[in-house]
Amino acid sequence: MRSPFPPFAWRTLRRAPSEREREGLASAVRTMLLFQRTLTKWKLPGAAPDATPFVGLYADGHLRGCYGSDEGTPGERLGRAFLRALDDGRFGGVRADERDRVVAQISYVRRAKLVNPATAAEELELGVHGVAVVPEKGAPVLLLPHVARDGRIGPVELLQTLSRKAGLGDDGLGEHAVYLLETEDVVVRVGPRTPTVKGLDAARAWLASLVTPDGRVTFAIDPRARTRSEVGVMHHGRAS
Repeated sequence: MRSPFPPFAWRTLRRAPSEREREGLASAVRTMLLFQRTLTKWKLPGAAPDATPFVGLYADGHLRGCYGSDEGTPGERLGRAFLRALDDGRFGGVRADERDRVVAQISYVRRAKLVNPATAAEELELGVHGVAVVPEKGAPVLLLPHVARDGRIGPVELLQTLSRKAGLGDDGLGEHAVYLLETEDVVVRVGPRTPTVKGLDAARAWLASLVTPDGRVTFAIDPRARTRSEVGVMHHGRAS
């Protein structure tokens, strides 16, 4: 039976990208990061998933831009999303003094599930689900899963943020198509411009840096913000 609600408005992945496909995406976006730093020539990726890419750009852990694009071929969509995120006025865009530290996160929606707006907060798993609304009239709006983590907000607040972004007020989702979504993400960064110690010496220096002078050991590192944590989900396993 056909749903009376509008369908999900973005192209989704049919399957999770392979490791080789992830490496290809990372390589392509790495050249884009170099481009925004030095205006080095770059080419569109030869292959990219036939879905809608969303590119988030971070500097020192702070979001500087986030855009998706459905325009053109899969490779062109990725390039357009990156360029639009670079100059995203909503988050200030990437400043000149931040270019060396920009980290990119590419996200593709893999699953999108139509849900009842009244029970969406109960079904929503923070960090796993993003949310989207497709109104009968007006533009569809999407929030990726990491929005809740970045803003340190709960399910109800995330849905209210979605509703406000769509121009529906705090609680205007009730009569519209609301989706929970999951994504496949690839995080990409480039190294510093200045030459560093190479090979095994670099590996040894990095491992040594994980232990502080008083003996504390880094358990995890946020790939975008580069912040370190001494505890984590499996911290008890390491201690045992």
